[in-house]
Amino acid sequence: MAGSEASDWLEIQVRMGCGEQAEEPFIGILEVLELGTQSDEYDDTEDEQPTWPAQVRVFKDRDRYRVESLDGRLLTIKDREFTYAFHDPETPGRSANDDECARGAHGDAIQRRPAMDWRGDDFTRPTGPPRATRFLGRDAWEIELAPPSHKPSPYVMTVDAGNGMLLEGRSVLFGPHVRWLELNVQESLPDDLFTWDGDFYQGFAGSYEDMPEDIRSHIDVENAERRTKLEELGIGPMTVGVTAMPHLHEWDDQGSFYASFDIDGLIVLLRRPHSEEPWEREPGMPLALEWSDGNWDWMLRATEEFSAEQLEGVKRSFQAAEPPNEH
Repeated sequence: MAGSEASDWLEIQVRMGCGEQAEEPFIGILEVLELGTQSDEYDDTEDEQPTWPAQVRVFKDRDRYRVESLDGRLLTIKDREFTYAFHDPETPGRSANDDECARGAHGDAIQRRPAMDWRGDDFTRPTGPPRATRFLGRDAWEIELAPPSHKPSPYVMTVDAGNGMLLEGRSVLFGPHVRWLELNVQESLPDDLFTWDGDFYQGFAGSYEDMPEDIRSHIDVENAERRTKLEELGIGPMTVGVTAMPHLHEWDDQGSFYASFDIDGLIVLLRRPHSEEPWEREPGMPLALEWSDGNWDWMLRATEEFSAEQLEGVKRSFQAAEPPNEH
């Protein structure tokens, strides 16, 4: 870029990183899409983390925000110290705002991009000068960012010309990723929108060593109890071969590359006193084996990464181990 273009881009970066305090309080509708896909439903039935609805209502006052579904279900509250993510509608998980997990529903789109994210070449370098435009009645800049070598398409950001707020992000190839559909400026927003006085459970983004001593002690006691119970039940480690799928992350024309192998899959073992009642099925686990030893009914379930032959092998290993039959 030429000197004046580089200075324009630097000024935009500064406003994107430091302009949050210049935002006026607002209520808006935010849409966040996986590239090329969209969902209008909240789903926490299968994944460890739920799929938030694509469109949400956001109440924002500078660095504080509240996120609700369009029908009024509370999803996230972020105050100046903590973020409360309502995976459970009654009891949210609370994380300190400096934790990586302190985001909640679409927090990545609502919060400012960290300065560290502008290092390297992962959508950090404009392909040309910023272009003046308008978005939802606001003066804005449109910037196209070059992809790194292993990604197929540039990414276009539209940011507020005054405060640097991200208004829209879209892939040139795949279409919109995040965009504000409505932005209604308010004179002020009540503090109780950004306050949670109810119960919560503690969430952590850091390692075990970073947790408070009382939390670590509680985890240690639970883990010891589980190990003792596993020994009493005669359940030990198993060895099962799985197919690891390769993923190519980076490469160059000289033949260097960085790849990983994704090892996934889950096997579930259930045991109950002998009964004529059928076992309940579990979505996402298509393989199942059932048997009874007279005292106990057994079931093995497995995800699609495993074969029926592998599951039979697991069954034989448990039968050979002869776990205790005591209730």
